[in-house]
Amino acid sequence: MIKDTYAGTLRKTDVGKEVKLAGWVHTIRDLGSLTFVMLRDRSGEVQIVFDRSKHGKLIDVLDEMTKESVIYVKGVVKAREESTVNPNIPTGEIEVEPSEVKILAKSDVPPFPLTAPEDKLSEMQRLQYRYIDLRRPTMRDMLRKRHEATMFIRNYLSDNGFWEIETPYLTKYTPGGARNFMVPSHNPIGTFYALAESPQIFKQLLMIGGVEKYFQIARCFRDEELRADRQPEFTQIDIEMSFIDEEDIRHLIEPMLAGLLEKLTGYQVETPFRVMTYEEAMHDYGSDKPDLRNPLKLVYLNDVFGNTGVKFIASALEKGDNVVGIIVPAIYSKSFLKNLEKELKAEGAGGLLWFMHKDGELVSTITKFLSDEEKQKLLEVIPEGHTYLGVVGEYPKANEIVGRLRNRMANELGLVKDGYEFLWVVEFPLFEVNDDGSIKAAHHPFTMPIEEDIPLLDKEPLKVRAKAYDIVLNGYEIGGGSIRIHDRDLQKRIFEILQFSDIDGRFEFFLRAFNYGAPPHGGIALGLDRILMVMLGKPSIREVIAFPKSKGGACPLTGAPAPLYDDQYKDFMEIAKAAKEVYENYKMSKMKEGDEE
Repeated sequence: MIKDTYAGTLRKTDVGKEVKLAGWVHTIRDLGSLTFVMLRDRSGEVQIVFDRSKHGKLIDVLDEMTKESVIYVKGVVKAREESTVNPNIPTGEIEVEPSEVKILAKSDVPPFPLTAPEDKLSEMQRLQYRYIDLRRPTMRDMLRKRHEATMFIRNYLSDNGFWEIETPYLTKYTPGGARNFMVPSHNPIGTFYALAESPQIFKQLLMIGGVEKYFQIARCFRDEELRADRQPEFTQIDIEMSFIDEEDIRHLIEPMLAGLLEKLTGYQVETPFRVMTYEEAMHDYGSDKPDLRNPLKLVYLNDVFGNTGVKFIASALEKGDNVVGIIVPAIYSKSFLKNLEKELKAEGAGGLLWFMHKDGELVSTITKFLSDEEKQKLLEVIPEGHTYLGVVGEYPKANEIVGRLRNRMANELGLVKDGYEFLWVVEFPLFEVNDDGSIKAAHHPFTMPIEEDIPLLDKEPLKVRAKAYDIVLNGYEIGGGSIRIHDRDLQKRIFEILQFSDIDGRFEFFLRAFNYGAPPHGGIALGLDRILMVMLGKPSIREVIAFPKSKGGACPLTGAPAPLYDDQYKDFMEIAKAAKEVYENYKMSKMKEGDEE
């Protein structure tokens, strides 16, 4: 090999050793008679010292060298003089005196300095030149930690009896989750694959196939809106087990996440993790993924205003709405409160209801409308020097608005403590309502209802709770799962409640498998990118992915998604024409069967 030693591994114990190094020129410092070149590879950096009075022909190579050029150095490890020791780097006690130097590839001036602080760099430029960005030490360390994380997870699950099995990326579209990316096929022309949004159906089929314990570090694809913690393609730690209940999942996952956190950060957390129902989370925190490092909890003033003369509050309480808010240790100006009210209205709130306990007095825009009893109760609820910020509205919308306000105010006031807080949220609703009033699955349509709620399926489906659970870390949902339906009739009944069209056509292969002995089973999917983002303290999952997409879903590096070239366009138009014919034939066949939809 060209190199026999990694630069960052050299130590004082290597003094006198001849080494062959290869890597990139990190910095060049020319002091006249001496020139110091910092050579960098994936392991770190080491200093190469060129003495113009001793190294003759090597100086000609040095004069051609530029930052980020790829170089080869053969030399001897020397101890640095005590006055030149650099305690800030692992190789700071030694340097290399070269006997041979070659430029393997000369570099142009990089588009941005690798030594600049991250917040001074353009994210778009970093993504466009990602291969340069990956050379920075923080990105290099991230890639190493990502590798260590996946190896830790693989070893942990393998030691616990799981088999790693790959499932198809190209599959059949089935409704029930996010929007799929569709891939045209030429055999037969006019038909399509869907890129798998998750291995859900296949891992359930593996359980029916008798595998019992499966996992996969799976790539998943979802054509949906992006944000800081979401990408169109992402990596999922996918797990499924047979003959288990929810507690078995928790017993498996908690040591894995606690161990991973300690490996990556050195931080230790206690197990078992806290468990909270969905209703408790929404009532106390206004979120189904509360950050427990934030000490603020929702405060309800329904009892205070039980007999109020304030008309808008009285009418709201009469129809079952709540007065819900948070109490923060701060006093605010009226201009701040006015701007805050505008922001809350933009989120759908009717307005901002606020009360301040200032110098022993109650301050509010509605103080004059309150009874003495109400004022006294509010002064007892709100401590001196604190402000109540709330809204009047229906559950859960009002709670969600206050939940977001809770996060904002705690961050602004520095109330969120350092560290890591895990939480299980359980007993989610099985269904939720779409904007058009129709019912959709809250998690996915394969989730088992809680047995005692099954009688409610036909009459009051929105009251049915699911055997579903999310694992939350510092306010981020990092994974979710459920106990699955393993009865064909119940599964088909759920599909019918969700009003899926052509159930037999879309799910026949899946439902057929239930006829041959489906074991009770369940599992979880954990977002590897999001886990690393939270554990490593990054602001976005783009910081823990080698080649991420931008906020808009584009790839600045390659230019994807891109228009078709001429030959591709002609091919695509043929596919589109054939696809239309296939669809029309399918539509006609359904009409003949009497299926109007």
